[in-house]
Amino acid sequence: MSIEAKTTQLVTTLLRETLENNLNWNLRKPPNGLVQATDQVVPLFLQTVFKKKKIGIYEARRKHYIDDQDYTWTEKIGLCVVDDDDNVVWESPLEYSAILHNLYSVVREKVAGIDELFDSL
Repeated sequence: MSIEAKTTQLVTTLLRETLENNLNWNLRKPPNGLVQATDQVVPLFLQTVFKKKKIGIYEARRKHYIDDQDYTWTEKIGLCVVDDDDNVVWESPLEYSAILHNLYSVVREKVAGIDELFDSL
């Protein structure tokens, strides 16, 4: 099985476990490896523990220069494994995967408590 297929299987499992409320995700400061010495901004980094591994999911924004002065922002969703010293030891090859975007959306909603807010209306 390819690394992409295995990663898709992992993301699918994380999505299922999150939807079934078996995983708790928490807002964390992004690991230095994602933001230091890069032109990347990580406005939101969310982390859980799955099978004794710290798993992070995040949105990364990066400037894409059109010429010397003009630029646009590009965005990607990333998935990574973080060690006990907050080093990023693995990053997913699935930057633009629909299932990864779905997981990110679900995790954000869980962390924000959107269901509880809507239920209280």
